[in-house]
Parts: sequence; C-alpha cells; structure tokens
Amino acid sequence: MLNPVVLSRAIEDTFADYVATTLSIADERYAELLKAELRKTSIIAKGPYLELGDAYKTGATITKLIADGVMSPLFERFGQGFKLSRPLYVHQESAVRAAAKGDNMIITTGTGSGKTECFLMPIVNALLQEQESAGHLDDGVRAIIIYPMNALINDQVKRLREIFIDSDITFGVYNGNTEQTEKAGQQKYFTTYGFRPMPNERVSRDTMREKPPHILITNYSMLEYMCIRPNDDAVFRNAKLHFVVLDEAHIYKGATGIEASMLVRRVETRLTEEDHNPQYILTSATLGDESSNPQIFAFGERLCGHSFKTIVRSEAIVHAMPERTRMLSAAEIESLIDVSDERLFDICNGSTQYHKIRSVASQPLTLAEIAKETDIQQGELVTFIAACVRAVCGNGVPLVKARYHLFVRALEGAYITLIPPYSISLTPETEINGQIAFECAVCTDCGRIAIIGINDKKTGKLKSPENGFDPSTEYFLLEDEDDELLTDDETETPPDEYIICSKCATIKHTGDKNVCDCMGE
Repeated sequence: MLNPVVLSRAIEDTFADYVATTLSIADERYAELLKAELRKTSIIAKGPYLELGDAYKTGATITKLIADGVMSPLFERFGQGFKLSRPLYVHQESAVRAAAKGDNMIITTGTGSGKTECFLMPIVNALLQEQESAGHLDDGVRAIIIYPMNALINDQVKRLREIFIDSDITFGVYNGNTEQTEKAGQQKYFTTYGFRPMPNERVSRDTMREKPPHILITNYSMLEYMCIRPNDDAVFRNAKLHFVVLDEAHIYKGATGIEASMLVRRVETRLTEEDHNPQYILTSATLGDESSNPQIFAFGERLCGHSFKTIVRSEAIVHAMPERTRMLSAAEIESLIDVSDERLFDICNGSTQYHKIRSVASQPLTLAEIAKETDIQQGELVTFIAACVRAVCGNGVPLVKARYHLFVRALEGAYITLIPPYSISLTPETEINGQIAFECAVCTDCGRIAIIGINDKKTGKLKSPENGFDPSTEYFLLEDEDDELLTDDETETPPDEYIICSKCATIKHTGDKNVCDCMGE
C-alpha cells in the first residue's frame, strides 16, 4: 500500500538534498545550518493534505445517448477513449445535452469530476456530426480551448492523445513552446515523450498554418498574438468556429477579465460565419453554489458578450449515516487490509472514526492535523482511509474518494546572522535570536557567502533592498582566513574591505576609525 506520509517525506528529503547540493556552501557552519533548516517541518513543503469527496450520481451511457439521437453514431469509433457502455456522470450527460441544444454553459464541478469530458464530448460530437453530413472534415479550426497556464495544457493534451488514436480529428497546441518548423517540432516531441506524434497531432507552427487543426489549444496571451501577427493569422484560414472554451474561467477578473473579454469578441468577429455565434463553455470549480447563479450568469455574459442559461454542477452521492456507530480498535483497523470490499462498506460506514474524519476533513487539513483532531494515530489513519476508498456499497458506489496533496514551495532567499550563535532562516527575517538577519547569496563557483544590501550613505548602515531589481544593491563577500588583499597581479587595486556590525548593521571601511558603539564592545 502506498503510504502518503512516507512518500511525502521522501519528496521533501529529495528536494532538500537538491537545494543543499545546488547551493554548495563552502562555510561548513552555514552548510550544516542550511541542511538542518531544510529538514524542519513545513519549511519547504506542507502536507500531505487529505481531500475527501463523494462519488457522483451517474446517468445515461454514450450508447444510450447515441440511440436517443443526442450523440453521433460515429462515437462508436472512440470506444478506447470514451467508455461507451459506462454510465456518464449526471453532470457530463447534462453538458452533452445542453451543448446539443446550442446552449452556452458554465461548468462548475470539483477536481476529479471529469470536467474535461464536459466540454470535450460536445466538441467531438459536433465534429462527428459534421463528418456525417459532409462525409469528411476539412482543415480548419472548429474549437479553441484556452487554458491559463501551459502546465494545464500538458495534462489535457495527454488525454487528447488517448482519445484521438486513429481518428480524423486533428488537434494541436500553439503557445510559446511550439516550434516553428516541422523538423524541430518532431525532434522536440520525440526528445520530450520518447515517441513520435500521431498523424493527426500538429506539432509545429508551420504545419498548423498550412493545415489548421480542428481543435486548437492555446492560452489567451498567445491567442491575442495570433490575431494580430500576419504569419500566425494563417492558422485561422478556413476556420468554422463552433466552440470557445475558457478553462479556469474564474481567473478572468479585473484587468485580465477585460483583456480576455475583448479578445473573445475579436476572435468571434474574425472566425465565425455570418449570423453564427460560437458556443461558449466556461469551466471553474470555484464560482459558487446555486445562490450565486445570478452573479455567475452575469459574469459569463460580461466575459463573452452572450447570455448563459445553463450552469452544470455535479451531484454527489452522500451515504446515510447508520443510527449507531462504534469505535474500531487499532487491531481492527489494521485487519481491514484483508477484509473483502463488500464487507468493508458496512464496517467503515458503521465506524465512529469514519464520520469523525469526514466532519474534520470538511476543510483543508494535513494528515497530522486530522490525526490530532480525531485522536487517531497517523499510521492507523492512512490504513483506515485506504480501506474506506476500497469500500463500495451493493450498487457499486464507493463510500468515499480520497486524494492526497503535497505542496512544495520555492525558496524566498536565505537570511543569516554573522556571530555566534550562528543562525539561518529560509523565510524573510529582519532578526533571528536577537541578532540582525542579513539576506545572503552564494557564489555558484566557489560556494562563498555574501550578504546583500544597500550601503545607505545617510545612515551609515546596510539596509535591505526593497526588491531584487534595485540597482543600488551590492554584494559583500564574507572574509575567510584564506583571503588575500592583493590579486596575483599586485599592480591591481585590491577590493574594498568593510566592517559590518552584526548588531546594528553599521557598515564602515576598514580604515575608518569612526565606529559605532556596538563595534567597540
């Protein structure tokens, strides 16, 4: 069984080793302090967090929707990418039916709810219906999927590759990472993934200009460039835009929202046929509950310039709590590993621990925090959650779904004190243990430490820069025993030497006799 606590610790240790090795501080005191600081709890990582969710209500299968005339019979070609006989979630079915009626819609469902299928199935359905009618699909953009970040694009394109194996539907990513020439695109693709792209995947700008894909995946900044740059404009040749999808739509607020709003209007004006508006699909997990519907509809209309009538939400299956529950012993929890799935549901749902955990985990908490709140040891908690995930009721609905999250942060810098007891902090500090903390830098060649600051001529003190772009910022190497004042060429002027007070940050040339009171102590 995969233990999230052990895995999280391994990730933290690996990252800590990477940082310590990369910085490679020559001073052994600070090097050891850095290693110890990196391994303190919650310094570079926080978690694992436990996210508990319910199963979602299911509706019709794709096979049933084909029989009802809602989805194209050609969907049967996608048996590998879309499970035709598996019931869709109710919210997925609702999205397909709303799109088939031409509705603009807002999809607000949680993480792991199959949100991608809510807009991907309608797009594929429209393409297949066009193929049915015309007998083939001409080149030209039919759908634009706009993601806010390239990381999200990479995740979704992996899903598209699974779906569009041996398909006539073409797709391509056009962003800052897309290579210009087909040769460079093919080479980069193979280097990245270890295999060649499918024939229907466009991997270069040149190819997408010559043969525009049916599904164009991009971000809104690149889409704006494509609309104004003459060469990129070729991607929109023969476009018959039917769908515009804005993923994570909640980010389009304020100035960003105004820019995105103007962009979609520009795209619509240029790429749609006369008297034909594209369907807009917005997705977000954080737009609010049903009481916020008026505001959500207004948000969609402001962003896209068209009215919205449909909000698609997931419907969770919440299992009833038994009238009586009982506490499981540590031995009983450990034995759940060997219990069959059918019995697990009654045992777990009938336990006091399960309902205590569900109550506590209604807000984001780490496993350690949940263990403390529920008075359950972390090891027992991990084993028990694993059993609850396996537990299914008589109709096959799982008791609970669980996801673990670990957050690792980039370092904001390092801050040190200069005299015993030496200290280091990886979060911005002005003082540590009663001593002034100085921001430090490390030479990537020799590992020497320098302190960073601005020599304020008015106060005679070294002050911290307000940001990393201040041109007055200077670096002062800390002297060690092996330093020599003159270089190999003794005709050169030796570097300036300073003395800095570790208590008040007064900085003076070594020859300056006017020192602060602290320096005389």
